[in-house]
Amino acid sequence: METKITTLTQLSFAEAVKLNFARITDFRGRYRRSELWWNYLMYVILTFCLSLLLGNGNLIVLAIISLILQLAIVPVTIRRMHDRGHSGIWVIAAVLLGVASNAYGFMSGLTTPEALTPEEIMEVVSTPTFIGLTIASGIVQLIIFIFAVMDCTVLTSAPDLPATQLANKCYYYMFIFCTSLTKAPELPAETLASGCYKGMFDGCAKLQEAPELSATKLANSCYQEMFYNCTSLKSAPNLPATTLAPYCYYDMFNSCKNLTSVTMLAPSDQITNKRDCCYYWLTDAGTKEGISRTLQVKNADAYTALKNNTANYYLPDNWQIGKCTVLAEDNSTITE
Repeated sequence: METKITTLTQLSFAEAVKLNFARITDFRGRYRRSELWWNYLMYVILTFCLSLLLGNGNLIVLAIISLILQLAIVPVTIRRMHDRGHSGIWVIAAVLLGVASNAYGFMSGLTTPEALTPEEIMEVVSTPTFIGLTIASGIVQLIIFIFAVMDCTVLTSAPDLPATQLANKCYYYMFIFCTSLTKAPELPAETLASGCYKGMFDGCAKLQEAPELSATKLANSCYQEMFYNCTSLKSAPNLPATTLAPYCYYDMFNSCKNLTSVTMLAPSDQITNKRDCCYYWLTDAGTKEGISRTLQVKNADAYTALKNNTANYYLPDNWQIGKCTVLAEDNSTITE
């Protein structure tokens, strides 16, 4: 039975905010990154507007409303943390620290600064309690930002991805910076789409085994940056495609320093005529000192097409004859 993936429609600002409030009590499931940022933008805009309207004389009201708005984006933040393989307890900690800071400010009179002298305000904000709460809140907020946005360090195994027919950007940067991931899931899809695997394993520094890629007809940018900076990857997946597309292999193995073997069987006319199809695909790949490299291409014409495209860095020096074993599809050695 054929499994399809359909494109997940990106939401507008209004749709994202509406969806968040509709799921205000839902702490499970997943969330698109754009939905997180739209709701954070909503929080910033409302807080800023309220601070202008209420002024310094209504800091208690502003603090209460700000806390309510923070609580409104707690579920979406927790779901985003789950997306990255982290616990939502960090978000709860941030909320509790916010409540503690507001409570301390209220008890110290900071919510009515007109009643305090500058010296009294400085005395409050220089207390160990105020400094401690401020530093702790900043650290937790930074941790949430790093966990929710920048990396995915705890994921060690990937979910099954059985789809055979893909949609545009469906796996776009899916496992970016998952630095503990050692094995990729099987990718059986033979009907690809624009950007479908773009950046999928970008920065997966411990990935040692790449999935089989069986598609013979490619789509624009389908494998672009797919294994970028996968520094532990030694053998590239066979690339049997005979019909290429613009940018299809763009930066695919860039910075894979331990790479020793690459097989790409596209004919010379495809390499020549499909715009930037192999742009930088082997740049800084296989550069670790002491390793040997093997490149297998369809035939001598395909090798020549790669080598002659110097403007777009299709074939770095270390992947050329003399520094690399170059084989044809029938395993015969190609020589110059």
